[in-house]
Amino acid sequence: MEGAKAMNERTIAIFNFKQACAYVKNGIQPIRLEYGKKGDLIFYFRLEDTKEVWEKWKRGDNMFD
Repeated sequence: MEGAKAMNERTIAIFNFKQACAYVKNGIQPIRLEYGKKGDLIFYFRLEDTKEVWEKWKRGDNMFD
């Protein structure tokens, strides 16, 4: 996953700001935010909550309507 990293079997870290915004826009709220070493925000989501929006993201669906 580009811009994402599975932290364990239950949590995923999203480094891609646009992807994280798409998740929030589609009703998936992060469970934690962190300030990264490079000055970026890291969004943590419950993996089970992201499955449907991840499929939309992979297909390139417009997630901002």
